Amino acid sequence: MVSSPSLKTAIGAVRGCFEQAGLGPQPDALARHNEHGTHRPAPDAPLVLVACSGGRDSLALTAVAALVAGMNGLRLATIIVDHQLQPGSAAVAAQAARICESLGAERAFVRTVRVPEADIARVGTEAAARTARYTAFAAAAEETGAAAVCLAHTRDDQAETVLLGALRSPSPAAFAGMPALHCDSSGVLYLRPFLDVPRSATTAICRRLGVDWWDDPTNGDNVPEGERGSLPLRSRVRQSVMPALEAVGGLAARDHLARFAARQRQDQEYLDAVARREFRRCAVPEADPVDEGVAPSRWDAARLRSLPPAIRRRVCGLVVEAAAAADGSDHRAQLERQADQLEHLVVRARGAGDVRVSCATTVARRGHVIELCQNDRYGSI
Repeated sequence: MVSSPSLKTAIGAVRGCFEQAGLGPQPDALARHNEHGTHRPAPDAPLVLVACSGGRDSLALTAVAALVAGMNGLRLATIIVDHQLQPGSAAVAAQAARICESLGAERAFVRTVRVPEADIARVGTEAAARTARYTAFAAAAEETGAAAVCLAHTRDDQAETVLLGALRSPSPAAFAGMPALHCDSSGVLYLRPFLDVPRSATTAICRRLGVDWWDDPTNGDNVPEGERGSLPLRSRVRQSVMPALEAVGGLAARDHLARFAARQRQDQEYLDAVARREFRRCAVPEADPVDEGVAPSRWDAARLRSLPPAIRRRVCGLVVEAAAAADGSDHRAQLERQADQLEHLVVRARGAGDVRVSCATTVARRGHVIELCQNDRYGSI
């Protein structure tokens, strides 16, 4: 593989991310390299999956990850999801699979999914496709026993995510962007090695390697400005908002936004950890001791009120989450509003009503205690 500055940067980013995830050089990697003269991993070596769309970012990541996996004695395959939302999508997926295998993937898995019309109507095409895609990733990881799934989000994607967060939510968490490592609720470890790598570098890598990539038309690269209103929100941010910011703030705007996200995530993780501790410390002891793993259902209002606002607001969010979980519901879209209502209930006892979290559960104030209640009879849960 012919080296270049962009390739060296990308290799360093992938190596660092793999090591952080515990996927550094395997014990027998050097011996097998010396024995065979090639980077040939052991048959039982950890498998890393790269999610590939056939675009420049994910093909560049496949090429670089295959190289690093070989150095580290890891196995590497790709997972390609055909959403069936565009004409010719099956051909695009098949072509991506062929290119991935030519770049060093031991196998390219193509998964065809159906994005439910009901989900599209409820949350939009972009969000519904994302849910279907990650469901396919999780299934592939379980099927193959993969140690991690790599996603090709770049520094440009991170900057766009910060702007999207600002548009969608007032929560500080919305500005933390995407994490480099994340383990989801199903236990799948997702890695984003390219969060510090610009999109210009992935373009340069593909050109250096002679790789023909696919440009998703919904990205809007060739859509005239007057016709961008029908594009997904992320594409409109990419094509209209980001260039306007760069025109005002200079070409470093993307870099500044991505760095802001990284620092915001550090602050967010620390404050969230403090809030989780206070969530337990503010709990009113139950008459019968409960398991440490069981969420409390009553909290000391005076102690909650004494917390710094940044921590109190987060603890109120955890209380609302506990209320939603009590009846098996998920109301994350309303979490910010309900947490604000609860904080108002904590700080101002008079004139503040109970917080109805769901049809079955309410967070109420009873004197100096905040408690989860069952609606209609207000019995403590």
